[in-house]
Amino acid sequence: MMSRKRSRLIDQFDQHLQRNEATGCLEWTRSCDRDGYGYIRVGPKLRRVHQVAYERTHGPIPQGQWVLHRCDNPKCGNPSHLFLGDNKINVADKVAKGRHAYGERNGRANLTEEDIRQIRFDYARGERQVDLAKRFGVHQTHISLIVTRKEWVHVP
Repeated sequence: MMSRKRSRLIDQFDQHLQRNEATGCLEWTRSCDRDGYGYIRVGPKLRRVHQVAYERTHGPIPQGQWVLHRCDNPKCGNPSHLFLGDNKINVADKVAKGRHAYGERNGRANLTEEDIRQIRFDYARGERQVDLAKRFGVHQTHISLIVTRKEWVHVP
């Protein structure tokens, strides 16, 4: 038998999901985190809505697995839009959908695309990697990866 507390949680959960007729998504209408994912308090913990929705329908999430969205809508809690994958599948899914932050979109990037073009140009003209590294404030290894096109591959 279901506890009263769990029953209230499920009722609360369901009443804050609203169907988007165009997409079929069940969108969370309450609080969302900075990445746009809905969240709900379950006991002492904040949980992402799509994880709770998955567990309600399919059971516990296996260790090392992530709950991913087919619909690519972080507010969606429709169990039929959710699937499991490991980190490698999650990254491949993000890249395929154009959501992977690379280049300047990566919040940790120290260089711009213009910097990359300048580094490659100056290197081709004979400037040493160690000198480029000092000028742009990065490690020489990073310059090597840039000029050999192993990093910033999207920059022509």
